[in-house]
Amino acid sequence: MSLKKEIAFLKYLETNFEKENVSISTMKSYISILKNVRKGLNYKGTTLHFTKNIDKVEEYVSKKSTSYRISTYSAIIKILKNKKLKELYVEKINDINKEQNEKNREGLYTEKERKTIGVLTFSDLQKIIPLIKKELDDITDKQSKLYYITYQYYIISVVYLKCKFLCRLDWCNIRIITDKTLLNETDNQLLLEDEKMKIIFNQFKNKKSIGSKEFEICDDVCEKLKKWILFSNDVDKDNLFYNKNKSKAYDCKRFSELIKRMFLKYLNTSISANHIRKLKENELRIDPEYLKMNLKEREQAHLMNFHGKATAEIHYQKK
Repeated sequence: MSLKKEIAFLKYLETNFEKENVSISTMKSYISILKNVRKGLNYKGTTLHFTKNIDKVEEYVSKKSTSYRISTYSAIIKILKNKKLKELYVEKINDINKEQNEKNREGLYTEKERKTIGVLTFSDLQKIIPLIKKELDDITDKQSKLYYITYQYYIISVVYLKCKFLCRLDWCNIRIITDKTLLNETDNQLLLEDEKMKIIFNQFKNKKSIGSKEFEICDDVCEKLKKWILFSNDVDKDNLFYNKNKSKAYDCKRFSELIKRMFLKYLNTSISANHIRKLKENELRIDPEYLKMNLKEREQAHLMNFHGKATAEIHYQKK
């Protein structure tokens, strides 16, 4: 296999991944995988022509881990031009997901998974919302630190477990805006309008690849946020969440610790923002409506969780 052809193949991959706005880290991972597949199939060409023999590709990756199989198919799907062939590779991923979901239902988790999130589902996480609300209602001193912290737990649980979108730790630095003329293109902002609320994310990990995100807050969550803002307004008029211990808004590290403490207290399990995203993705993939979606619709569904479909399959899939 000539070095000249291998270099041409790598250049072909790089050019096409760049056209798809794939992040540098994901691109490196995809290129490494496809380079190995090309070598394993003893293919001498400089394009993805070998992907037409889908049975041969499947035979090669069948000996690899679930993660590697999904990553291989995702890399191919990302830059494949042939729509019909692309759909066949999408079906391969769907088959793997169905197989994994069956194992999950039967409790066939890895040892690492059992030690971290056990056999919890996203619906299980949502059960902490009424638990926190009950504790909040039982606190008589509404000016106490305990009430403030519990109320903050309640709102955090609502925004992470009830909103249709799911970000990482970006709720920690949300600025409250009451006049839309004051909106800017750099901060994460919650715009309070007469009847509705809109949240704009301009600052997050993969903003460069997927762009700013803007969502309207659903009525139920909107009502709870309004009450929280009125209650906490005397503490901090600018930020949605405030660290009373440090007398300032949270940074990502402390906000992450806050989320873990919240789940540890109410579910007796330390759950990170990353675990929440993983469980949300698992719920999405077994949703009957998701299985009916075409490739474009699935991509949009994953973008509600601040990443593309390929990223979800690599990083948020149960292994």
